[in-house]
Amino acid sequence: IRQSPDAGTKFQEGAAVTLTVSKGPPPVEVPTLVGQPLADAKAALRAVGLKAKEKKEFSTDVPRGHVISTDPPAGTRLPRGSEVTLVVSKGPKTFAMPNVVGMSRESAQALLENLGLVVHVVPIPGTQGDQVVYQDPKAGRTVQQGQTVTIYVTGNQ
Repeated sequence: IRQSPDAGTKFQEGAAVTLTVSKGPPPVEVPTLVGQPLADAKAALRAVGLKAKEKKEFSTDVPRGHVISTDPPAGTRLPRGSEVTLVVSKGPKTFAMPNVVGMSRESAQALLENLGLVVHVVPIPGTQGDQVVYQDPKAGRTVQQGQTVTIYVTGNQ
């Protein structure tokens, strides 16, 4: 970007010439984008000279279409024109409610919690055992991660 002495200057053979070389444009900082709608996050990246790449994941905590995280994370300094991956929420995963009638309370509760459901157990007074006799919602109905489901169980828990 510059030299010393200036071009065209006469000097003695073997004398030193200093060259100043550019390191390129200064790096820019990845802004905080978590929780923002995708369109706003992309605009914020463009505004600082970064490019956006999308990756989608299920989330029960972040609304559909909003940013869950970035890679690299906010605060990272990158060369202008670098790519930032926006992890965008697809919302909670939906699936068919499994049939847990006939299962033990413990097995049914473990299965449902492993699917990301919140389980409310209702013991049926005056009964013995430890078996699911009814469920709400019924098997086959569409449920989503984070939803509360109820199982009715024989015995007093």
